[in-house]
Amino acid sequence: MTNGSFRRLESKSGIYLVIFLGILVLALFYFLWLQPLIKVSDRLDRQIAGLELDNEKQKRLTPVYLKLENREFPTVAEALVVPERGSLPEVEIASIIPFMRKLALDAGMIMESVNPQLATLESTPGYLAVDVDMRGNYLAFREFIFAVARLPYFNGIETINIRQVGRTADDKRVQMKVWLSIG
Repeated sequence: MTNGSFRRLESKSGIYLVIFLGILVLALFYFLWLQPLIKVSDRLDRQIAGLELDNEKQKRLTPVYLKLENREFPTVAEALVVPERGSLPEVEIASIIPFMRKLALDAGMIMESVNPQLATLESTPGYLAVDVDMRGNYLAFREFIFAVARLPYFNGIETINIRQVGRTADDKRVQMKVWLSIG
């Protein structure tokens, strides 16, 4: 009897062992084979979706690109008229302030302050730095820069700082340092 119950116990434990080994094989198959394949498949699906989105963008932008490609654009020399360079006489330095205010007003900007930095004449002889502080929008600022660039004594812009000061697009504060040739 002990021998028979031992065989029943042995056959039950064999069945449990086979079930346990089967579950173990299935778990290993899932974690070592299927799960990495699923991750790779998901990554490839994301790449495909990104490429399809890029393809759709390219299809939409093709007509715009073709229009721009066939359009005639002026060259830089035709677009900007650059005057012959000269220098501002030292006696006219005081006229810079009202002149810059007029340029800003003509461009549509509101001039806050114009400060010629006379100390720069000592450190860089022949050149004067002018700090300009104004308010307005980008298009008006663009017109102001073009107007300043047309000055025969304009030498360059060192810094431009633009900040949003209000809620609308027209509420920008622009601070810049302009260099002028003085002679």
